[in-house]
Amino acid sequence: MKKRIIATLISGLAAVSSVHAATLIAHFPLDADGNSADGAFTASTTNNVTFGTAGANANTGTSATFNGTDSLIQHDWSASLNPQNFTLSLWAKSSGGAGGFQSAVTSRHDLNPDSQGFVIYDANDGNWQYWSGNGPLEGNWQTSIGAAVALGEWQHIALTYDHATTTKSLYVNGVLSVETVASIEPNDTTPFNIGSGEDFGTGFRFSGEIDDIGLWDGALTAQQIQSVMTQGVAGAAVPEPSVSGLLALATGALIARRRRK
Repeated sequence: MKKRIIATLISGLAAVSSVHAATLIAHFPLDADGNSADGAFTASTTNNVTFGTAGANANTGTSATFNGTDSLIQHDWSASLNPQNFTLSLWAKSSGGAGGFQSAVTSRHDLNPDSQGFVIYDANDGNWQYWSGNGPLEGNWQTSIGAAVALGEWQHIALTYDHATTTKSLYVNGVLSVETVASIEPNDTTPFNIGSGEDFGTGFRFSGEIDDIGLWDGALTAQQIQSVMTQGVAGAAVPEPSVSGLLALATGALIARRRRK
């Protein structure tokens, strides 16, 4: 009996740890430039982006405006910007532009029929779409279609991916919009593009404002994403899990499991 309890606790601890462990890799406030707040990531290209536009809320500072034609913020490829597990969050206010697909953030390598990385689109069907590439597996792109784009309104978007469960999730305004099972292979070659798409930021231009981008190396929970949305990336409560905290969560899961029997 004791061995079974211990095994269940260990299993629960591993599961909870994989979900809750996340460290902020980069925060791009987009207040005055395309650099990360801590200076670790400096934009290699910034083209026709207007800074200082009103931001999404009082906790996000100002935002950047993209013209839908040739605006671009680009960061050279970095392994740090392409973790195996991740959460990408941002505020976006789309003006629609000329329609079609518009990318707020892209980090992809299109190897057709094999592809890598992720994209968040204001898509041609009027919805937010989370695209991902699964490397050498069958199929070029896996598409998750989420909530409608509200033109001219700020919306908070978050993409998550948990490699252990191959679960990709799209949240809109802090609410889970769509969740699917699909493997994602990290982009190993091409730049991290803000306000533009394709491998090198040469297409799928975004028209509107983007604000307060955050990138973590783990899949945040819905509660953590809601904290990021309301408090901003800099002020959000996304704590590292303590051993005691994880044990408490695993114990709680065990108790709940035993009560259901």
